[in-house]
Amino acid sequence: MVNSVIIFAYGMLKDINIQGLTNANFRKTPISACQPDMAFYVGKDLVFPPHNNSPVNLNQLKPPNLVVEIAATSLVDDTSNKLKLYQRLGVWEYWVVDVATSRIIATCLSVTEITHIRESQVLPGLKIDLIELALRRSSTEGHIAATRWLLANLST
Repeated sequence: MVNSVIIFAYGMLKDINIQGLTNANFRKTPISACQPDMAFYVGKDLVFPPHNNSPVNLNQLKPPNLVVEIAATSLVDDTSNKLKLYQRLGVWEYWVVDVATSRIIATCLSVTEITHIRESQVLPGLKIDLIELALRRSSTEGHIAATRWLLANLST
């Protein structure tokens, strides 16, 4: 249920410039490479990666502001190894969606700190609790109804 539609709709409602990538490859030498489920560049005057299938060279472009991983079977890796990798790559905010519990582990990353958050810093005013409620609703009401409910609550 947490998908790019939610992020883009929030950007539209709040007039925030967002460019999203799904399963894009990012590389930064000598650190490593990654392929997050979703990555978002957020804000004004951003330089976006080219619209092709080439890996995004993080030695030339800034990393995405927000990365989202969907953890159906990869929760331990997503909350440990990938968390540290995204921190080293310079990602500002990182969410892990735990599919089994409908919880989101959201963190702000800096060079020296990992801070758990309950409100997005990249998307100001977006409360993680609200997205989690929509996740739980999607399991009983379906994705469309849950997304409609979430958008109605974001608009207020």
